[in-house]
Amino acid sequence: MRPMRPLALTLLAALCLLGCDAPVQPLATPPGAPPADAEEPTSTATTESSTSTTTTTTPTTTDYVTTDPADLPPGLAWIRSNQPFISGLATHVGAPPLGEVNRYYDDFHATATHLWITGLPFEAEAWAAANHPDFRWLSWIEADGINPHTGTGVGDYPVTPGRIGYQIWDEPRNLDDVDAMMVGVDRVRQNDPDGLVVVNFGNADESISERDLYEYALQVLDPDVIAYDYYSSSHGEYERAGLIRELGLANDVPYWRYIDSFGDYGRHEPSHQDLRWGALLGLVYGFSGHTWFLYETDPGTAAVVYTTLFDNVGSWAHSPNALFWTAAGLNQELETYARTVNLLTSTDIRYIPETVLYMPDDTLPWSVGAGGDPWLTAVEGIHEGFLETQEWSIGFFEDDDGEAYFMVQNAAREGADFPLYRPRGDLRLGFDFGGAPPNVDSTRLTRLDAATGAVVDVPLTWLGGTEAELEWTLDAGDVLLLKYATGAPFAQMP
Repeated sequence: MRPMRPLALTLLAALCLLGCDAPVQPLATPPGAPPADAEEPTSTATTESSTSTTTTTTPTTTDYVTTDPADLPPGLAWIRSNQPFISGLATHVGAPPLGEVNRYYDDFHATATHLWITGLPFEAEAWAAANHPDFRWLSWIEADGINPHTGTGVGDYPVTPGRIGYQIWDEPRNLDDVDAMMVGVDRVRQNDPDGLVVVNFGNADESISERDLYEYALQVLDPDVIAYDYYSSSHGEYERAGLIRELGLANDVPYWRYIDSFGDYGRHEPSHQDLRWGALLGLVYGFSGHTWFLYETDPGTAAVVYTTLFDNVGSWAHSPNALFWTAAGLNQELETYARTVNLLTSTDIRYIPETVLYMPDDTLPWSVGAGGDPWLTAVEGIHEGFLETQEWSIGFFEDDDGEAYFMVQNAAREGADFPLYRPRGDLRLGFDFGGAPPNVDSTRLTRLDAATGAVVDVPLTWLGGTEAELEWTLDAGDVLLLKYATGAPFAQMP
């Protein structure tokens, strides 16, 4: 990475010594507005732009063939065989009117209904009664598998069609909590053995570390899917995502996450840019399921914790605001990217900081050879003004044929602790194709266009010899998914 300007480095170091956790005053969150005032749902197409090249559509000559799901564990088999899981949690709101079901699937672009512990069986049946063609559901249940309001549990009523699975309780904090969840796990596996068992992790209490707690739960509960929530724009979000990714890969289970879309009358509410960063961050780490917390809740809960996606919160009689439409557009992007990411295996995560004094814990800075990538030689921000800062994260992947992919995210967001927020950043990627086999085209890469789902060519700028580069502009939170042009197909679900 190119050296920093000496004065900028000095000031950045001084700020870190004074306390990097002191929040920077965020820009004002845009007030509620009709859809015309919201971010465009397919903003990736307009905010990503090459500063030196144009793109062309790549002809598809062969379709990607993935591993037979029958050879995979249940969770991974489900991920590889089904539409990506994208949802918003609705807690104790009751039966939705028909218009709300249509809004959820057609306007919000969710792909599954996500219910709380009071969802079974009546709320699930009410959603199903709307007969939306995309209806599927996943529901929380208590640790013992019982709905506390009805006293009935899994096995006491027919399974509503469209069932994906069950999240067993939420955020166990110690070993006793995990042990109690065995009752619910056993109930599901005895009465609905094809339903996925999902375990979501939060913070551990003082009796145990998060790592030890999560590893114990994986051993004892043997879930099909693990998930986490953290709800922060700080580096802590990277750190928790990294831990869950590590454990998911080590245990051959897919990993999902909750995305911050709530307020609690005191915390920083996420802005449009924070929503973008928070939603797309999961893709960089290889997360295959994505849930907004919160979509809607009952009036009592809304007095304490409320959704930021609607005005007039606390019931189905609500009005979408500008953040709703931003999240809706992101859901479309998430699904497009997930149709590729869900077929890949994450091989590495790296971070490109402005200063090594401020790095996410347990994350390494990018260096040549990271992720086993043989040709990437530079990942750096360019065109920064005096005292401007710009950071990036990068995830490396491979498909079932060993083809290499990588995804870069602009790490800027308004709610970050540090560095200062920038609305967009310019990225330079350097390559040296010396020694590359004949099937590697060193004049271009291929890119997934999130707006259209098309795989397009990205021409590289030749620097002489075997070296080339790409310059690209990404808005805060945006991502860029690239694959080397080897002639092999780009992994995509049908």
